[in-house]
Amino acid sequence: MNKELKYWLGFSQLEGVGSASLSDIYNHFHSMEAAWIASVLDWQEIKQLRNSTICAFKDKQKTINLDKLEEEFLSKNIDLITIADEKYPEPLKNIIDPPGILYYKGDFLNKDFDKILAVVGSRKCSSGAIENTKYIIKGLKNTGAIIISGGAYGIDTASHVGALEAGLETIVVLGGGFDNLYPKQNIPLFKKILENNGVLLSEYYPATLPDVYRFPKRNRIISGLAKGTLVVEASLKSGALITAKLCLEQGKELMCMPGMVSNPNTQGTHKLLKEGASLVTCSEDIINYLNWESPQISEISTDTEELSEQEKLIFDTISLEAMNVETIAAKTGININDLMIILTMLELKGIIKQLPGEVYMKV
Repeated sequence: MNKELKYWLGFSQLEGVGSASLSDIYNHFHSMEAAWIASVLDWQEIKQLRNSTICAFKDKQKTINLDKLEEEFLSKNIDLITIADEKYPEPLKNIIDPPGILYYKGDFLNKDFDKILAVVGSRKCSSGAIENTKYIIKGLKNTGAIIISGGAYGIDTASHVGALEAGLETIVVLGGGFDNLYPKQNIPLFKKILENNGVLLSEYYPATLPDVYRFPKRNRIISGLAKGTLVVEASLKSGALITAKLCLEQGKELMCMPGMVSNPNTQGTHKLLKEGASLVTCSEDIINYLNWESPQISEISTDTEELSEQEKLIFDTISLEAMNVETIAAKTGININDLMIILTMLELKGIIKQLPGEVYMKV
């Protein structure tokens, strides 16, 4: 057991001393026990802390029973790691304001941090953006990719669900403590994530409420842990743009997926693309930008001798480039109703795939 655990927990109870400030405190005193018993004069040497915060801390400190606090925490079945621990994730050590303490559930410390992709976007996203998110993530199957996002509605939820459907691990960075999971409607999803070797992560003590101002703050953890960030759909005032900005400041790869120009929720995404963000239209783009190995996919037989004449005609007509149903119908002369049935059969045989918008291409 961490002999300084109760002191870390004690500091986490203090208003005005956020998780990032804990790093400053530890770096100054090199011991949280020493910090706990330090005088006001010693504390005033930490330039990042205001005198009002120090005075409030000294008042609050008298009301905290450290042993009881530690006992209560240990009963919650939650793990934690501090910046003083040698196993603290290396990617987070180098960001501005690294969280001094991280609470988590799941096998967090054994993840491959070189394979983490952040996926962010609007809470009020279009149905097309949800489908595109799942489609892109599905293409990362067998790469070992780990999807990280914030567990909110919209693109966050789509990215976590997409990861589960593709058999990938996923990490949720919470905007509050474990006692107040948000949104509540996603609690079944969070449970399923843990059941599939995923992780729930928070810098906030379990009893902390998910207040609005905490969500933008946690974005530095999402981008900080990731090798790169993919923005799917975001308006000009979207919180996803905060994550995008942090991604660039942290020297990570920023990627964006284009959307309909008439959709206000794509204005922020298109702005990022104009400013130099990498364009993503398929999973292979992400693999290339992040220098990952392409997934090992077993070869699918395309022996057309096993196909009917109409199936052969359609298969030969469809190219490796995306082709919509109307174009296939025009080139083959097959009516739409029959065509849709045959396309479905070819999909089931695994030799073509459907993209959003009734567009098809060869596998």
